[in-house]
Amino acid sequence: MGLAESTHKMYRTGVKRFVTACLSLGLTPLPADESTLCAFASVLADEGLQHRTIKSYLAGVRHLHISEGTNDHFKSGLPRLHYILRGIRKAEASKAGPVRERRPITPDLLRKNRGVWNPLTGEHNILMLWAACCLAYFGFLRVGEFTVPTDEAFDASVHLSWGDVRVNSVSNPSRVEVRIKASKTDPFRQGISVFLGKVASDICPVGTLLAYIVRRGATPGPFFRLEDGRPLTRQRLVAAVKDALEEADVPPGKYKGHSFRIGAAMMAAARGVEDSMIKTLGRWKSLAYWNTSRYQGRNWPRILHACVDVNIYVQLFSSPCGSCHYLLNCYIILVFRLLGEPLSPSVAWSWLGRGRVSIGGIKGLCPTP
Repeated sequence: MGLAESTHKMYRTGVKRFVTACLSLGLTPLPADESTLCAFASVLADEGLQHRTIKSYLAGVRHLHISEGTNDHFKSGLPRLHYILRGIRKAEASKAGPVRERRPITPDLLRKNRGVWNPLTGEHNILMLWAACCLAYFGFLRVGEFTVPTDEAFDASVHLSWGDVRVNSVSNPSRVEVRIKASKTDPFRQGISVFLGKVASDICPVGTLLAYIVRRGATPGPFFRLEDGRPLTRQRLVAAVKDALEEADVPPGKYKGHSFRIGAAMMAAARGVEDSMIKTLGRWKSLAYWNTSRYQGRNWPRILHACVDVNIYVQLFSSPCGSCHYLLNCYIILVFRLLGEPLSPSVAWSWLGRGRVSIGGIKGLCPTP
């Protein structure tokens, strides 16, 4: 309950692999002790599965035990399993090649795409692709939030449909509301509305969406649909964008579906938008937005190592006071600036609130009990 279908699928696969491994090793799958879980993780690693996949499968096993009321072993912290997973991750890192790079889609690249497609011709499929690109960029959207996985997978209760996009005025529209019914960070599908405003630009999202709506008509079904009625899939969108970039003499290899979201975050950061606002606009629930905005490409291992070296992690002996939080906040900012890495006060403060640093008291500053 409350899990996305993709998560359910991953958990089912993990449980199936777990039961198979237990039977082959002569182990009891339910309830499983820590030794059984360690053996399962080792088997998966030997088969070449990645660390993140192994963790997802173990999460599925944990979910099974919780459902059956036999999760006592999982409450102990499982220290041996933790060490095995850490070893798997280190071994994977030592063999890993270069990190996959996803380049950002920028306004200049959007204009290049428009120049290749020429939406002024009014062709249905071109207007659809152009509107989808502008929506993805200006809405900070994940591609899966407005496309359909396959031609047969459309579900009106999940995917962007006709009726999920509304304008504030028929005679003089200046704002478009897009209702996102399901997303990665919304497992309970409460939905959220993304608002796009009219701007004085040749890539105005409101204007492009209105042009597509007029051409599309009010036929029920997927909002983005080809002229023959098939829905716009991620694969079709990414392929079309890459083809247009290649025709515009831009190497398309490193541009993915997530490039729109990355580009929007980086452009907002370059324009001085506060980090907390970027996080809100992109609906990020974690600090992952750092990797897509002003901090992309930063040397995080060096930064984190330096933070440890200068004793950012403080052993505490009493509850924190306001002075401690303020001083440590300033201290983190100072460390980053000494390393040549910009860090805003809001981001530094988020480190304090998310367990990135241990806060509780500094000897000589906080009152002892």
